[in-house]
Amino acid sequence: AGISQFSPQRLRSFGRAQGVPVGVVPRFAHDRNGRLWAAVNGGLRWFDGQRWQAPAADEGVPQRRVQWLLQDSHGTFWVLADLHIWKRPAGKTAFENTGIAVSQMASLVESRQGEIWLADRIRGTSPLANAQGLLPPSEREARRMPDLIAARLQFTADGALWATLSPHGGVARVTFEGQRAVRIERFDTPQGLTATSAVPVIADREGNLWVGTNLGLNRFRARSVQTLAVGPSDPYR
Repeated sequence: AGISQFSPQRLRSFGRAQGVPVGVVPRFAHDRNGRLWAAVNGGLRWFDGQRWQAPAADEGVPQRRVQWLLQDSHGTFWVLADLHIWKRPAGKTAFENTGIAVSQMASLVESRQGEIWLADRIRGTSPLANAQGLLPPSEREARRMPDLIAARLQFTADGALWATLSPHGGVARVTFEGQRAVRIERFDTPQGLTATSAVPVIADREGNLWVGTNLGLNRFRARSVQTLAVGPSDPYR
């Protein structure tokens, strides 16, 4: 696969000669010190400005099947590697194995309330941690949504959770009352999605939600104007 960096001045590409291992690159993230990291299926790497470096052996994280990484707002750096969840708390230099197993192609996201959520291809979608640390297993299980099998997750400013679905495809929007999920809406090609197969999903600063499919880019946004039904004698018809 490899990594490319595009700037107004030039395009730089990095491959095995520059330290990038073989494999897809699902995710980039800056840690709290500003260091840029990449989750590569073939290993975890950080960028020194010229090359991509592997973390030191004493940092503890496995260098295989790295799927995802996330720096949360509480200072913890999360990595999904070797089908487990690893974390590096603020102030620590080594990663700790949480003991929580995940399936291949799992991912993480942080909610507006500071909760970390996990999308798992086998167990569905569930909260994982908050500012105090990992949630108790009983709470994670009670709030788990087993039928929400997501490739990626994204929270929006209104508190809704959006998910691109796998393997069945489409997009879902989950709304909550407190911590309880009360409604799941699904969107697919009949609602304008360019293709059923959707994976990337991000929210921009203006509140738009962007979803990438294998046939195009899609934007979801709240409507400020509602369509009204009018009668045949309406002068404004």
